[in-house]
Amino acid sequence: MSERGNRRNKLLDRYIGIPLTIPAAIVRLFERRRIKKIDKMAILCMGAIGDTVLLSGLISGLVNELGKGTIDIYTTKANSQAALLLPHINTIHSYGISEIPYMIKDLRSHRYDLLLDSTQWARMGAIISAFSRAGIIAGFKTEGQFRSLPYDIKIRHSDKVHEYKNFLALGGVFYPNIDGQPFLIVPEVFAQLPGNPYIVCHMWATGSHEKSKQWGDDNWAELAGLFISRGYTVVWSGGAADKERTEKFLLEYFPGNEYMINSAGKLSLLQTAAVLAKADALVSVDTGIKHIGSLLNVPTVGLHGPSNPIRWGPAGERSKAVHPAGAKMTLNLGFEKADESSFSKYVKTEQVVKALEELGIALTG
Repeated sequence: MSERGNRRNKLLDRYIGIPLTIPAAIVRLFERRRIKKIDKMAILCMGAIGDTVLLSGLISGLVNELGKGTIDIYTTKANSQAALLLPHINTIHSYGISEIPYMIKDLRSHRYDLLLDSTQWARMGAIISAFSRAGIIAGFKTEGQFRSLPYDIKIRHSDKVHEYKNFLALGGVFYPNIDGQPFLIVPEVFAQLPGNPYIVCHMWATGSHEKSKQWGDDNWAELAGLFISRGYTVVWSGGAADKERTEKFLLEYFPGNEYMINSAGKLSLLQTAAVLAKADALVSVDTGIKHIGSLLNVPTVGLHGPSNPIRWGPAGERSKAVHPAGAKMTLNLGFEKADESSFSKYVKTEQVVKALEELGIALTG
């Protein structure tokens, strides 16, 4: 579900959701219907921002196969703005976690030929799918999650490949030759840009492992000082919850510096994407902003720790991931225990500088 850091939601989903998959599967037995071809398709995304934008590879692949068919997407309110960045979507349907019955009613009214559930671990996605009245429903069989019983077609979720490739595998069941590289589009939206070259820095992660993903104020200050010494303005991005702590950081390390802009909490997600699209580079902890910048083809360096870049690294062609040397990176679905050796704070500034220079951002010499 979208509120990944919400322990209560996770417990409810596991201890109530698992038993509910049984009656959901029984209901599905009676509501499954035959279809001759796929014209109307829906994708269910109950994940976070990163999951949402990584679906763009699957969507671009499906469009090539569907021809004149349409694709709708169903999201939570938390990731609905991220869905606006996806190409080729016909309609976005967004509901809060408390509005699940209305989401189900909406799904049933459209009688989709095919529903793909991109949810990896939450049982709620499988239960919603079972009541959707879609001709065929397909979703992930994820090891240890006991969630796949209601699906007509079960696709094994792999912890050995990047998540966008897992999403492609959902479509591969119906279109064996499907191929799609994730990318995003930025709708027309106003966002004031700095007048000179700038680099975006995103300091803050979210969710249950946010502390293990933080890089550390001293590291950010050292890197930002290098940026301004090379003539860049630094734009600090973040959500409403990040506004005050970003301001505190800037007051401590760069008081009154005109080359430091705190945009945290001042821009919508779409405005942030517009700022990213024109940036010279992005340096970000492992969070949704990292994926957005990478898929907008911005030179992106992702600071990785507990989450392995093989699974969750920036997927764009102009991207690099850095992580602590010798780290044991254990996060797959996001709720596993993080080994301290993998905490992002152990990433060296020199690693980030080297990655940026390999992407064409000259900072030394």
